Amino acid sequence: MNNIFKKVEMHRSTAQKGLEHDEFFCYFLLRPFSLYFSYFLYTFTSISANTITYVMFVASFLLPILVYILADELFYIYLSFSYFLVLFLDQLDGEVARLRKVFSKKGYFLDLSLWFTLSIFNVALFVYLEQTQVISSTFLWSLISLEFVFLYLSVFDYLCSETLVNLFDLKSDSFKNPSERRDKFLTRFLKILPQKNMLFLSIPFYFFLEQINSIYFLLHLYTVFMAYTVASFLKLRSLLRFFDDL
Repeated sequence: MNNIFKKVEMHRSTAQKGLEHDEFFCYFLLRPFSLYFSYFLYTFTSISANTITYVMFVASFLLPILVYILADELFYIYLSFSYFLVLFLDQLDGEVARLRKVFSKKGYFLDLSLWFTLSIFNVALFVYLEQTQVISSTFLWSLISLEFVFLYLSVFDYLCSETLVNLFDLKSDSFKNPSERRDKFLTRFLKILPQKNMLFLSIPFYFFLEQINSIYFLLHLYTVFMAYTVASFLKLRSLLRFFDDL
């Protein structure tokens, strides 16, 4: 058993992203044990990274819709579980690809779907909160609008990185990650941003403690809203500077 743990840990530095390239949440809460599942798939199966990405692609579209349609008193639990299942699959496909040293443009393309499908989870949560009168319709549309503004900026930020080069075999030095040109404040802010991952993680606790309608949950939600508003502004400023320098 100890030998297995040692073998897995030997691959951690090459199969996983470093903290500088990963989110705090994924790095500290998912990565520590996701590699063991990835190593099992790599060692004992012939499942490819693209196969995992296909499953993630389909699940990320269908699960939030199904959970919303079949919503009952355990809606928050099902949605949170589905969200983290998809997020966990996203960790696995990248790790298996690095372990097998097999990468493809199709994999890059399908992996990008998560940028959009996680927003479906967010919108499903926001709409359900409004329908159950936890939040107002005004706040609902504010959240949805911010969701898509931040999505647009984040995707463009991502596409201006090495991903675009890998997808289309671009050789120009013009496409450099805007994050390389961010000031230190923006970089640090994005690292400590109160993320929606933590919101989905805490929702089951709010539910079981019967605090969904409490001021604590609303404060949490408003904090996330304000943080993403500031992050959207900073991302926009960073991208505008990036294009001015091209």
